[in-house]
This record gives sequence, structure tokens and C-alpha cells, in this order.
Amino acid sequence: MLINKKKEELIKAEKEKILQEKINELFKEFEELQVSGKFEGILKGEKNFESKSMGSIGPESVKILAKAFQEGIKLLPKILEILPELLEQFDKELEKEATERVDKKIEEEKKKMEDNQQKEEKTEEIRQEEQPKVTENPILSNEVKPEVNSTDSGN
Repeated sequence: MLINKKKEELIKAEKEKILQEKINELFKEFEELQVSGKFEGILKGEKNFESKSMGSIGPESVKILAKAFQEGIKLLPKILEILPELLEQFDKELEKEATERVDKKIEEEKKKMEDNQQKEEKTEEIRQEEQPKVTENPILSNEVKPEVNSTDSGN
């Protein structure tokens, strides 16, 4: 349960990161449109805007995003303040991509941990092999053995 909650938090954060990346790309498209003189039509919000990074954006949303771009608002938290439904608008697409990214990161982290564990086990095996082995030596025949004195007490 704790793992699922943590994964959900990671996915939410990843969705926001992806959306920020898409907005950055959208704003690059807006810059190109400013240069070509076609940006004014977007500010009017007359029709859907087809973005390379975000796909089709409705007239009202693209109008708000264009205004944010024009005012220099580029960070997602500020954009979500003026357009809170933006995250919801792209939620399904973001959910899929974010889940894939998080799953991939989890797999990579898992593999990294397994690799580290294997390295530690091999290192421990090598240490054990390098330690001198202590064996008990049998008593050699030329060693002095304690003598037992037997006295004749009866005769």
C-alpha cells in the first residue's frame, strides 16, 4: 500500500514534469509564430491550435497559454493558477507517459540495487577466499608427550 502511494506520487510529479516539458516546447512554437507574425491569431483564440508537442489545444486554452507566454509566465505552477484545467485536459496522455517513465525508473533502480547486491556478495566471497585457513595440526610424533608416572603402591 505504501509502495502504491509512493508510486502514485512519483507518477503525479512525472506528469507535471512532462507537462512542463510540453509547455516549454509549445512556447518555442509560439516564439516561431511571433517571428512569422502569426501569433496574433492565437491571442484571439479563434480556433483550435495544433501543437507539435501538445496536440490539439482548444481555443480558450491556447488563448490563455499565449497570454501567459506573452507575459513571460513559463513555470507550470503559475500556469496552472490561471488555467487549472490544463492538467486535466491532458491527463490521460500524461498518465500513460508518466507511468511508463516511472516504471522504467523503478526497473532501472531495481536492477541497480540487484547489481550492487551481487557485487557485494562477490566481494564478500573474495574476502573469505583470501583469508588464511586455520587448520588443526595433528600431534607430530617427535613432539614431547607428558609422561604418566605409575608407582607401585601395593608391592
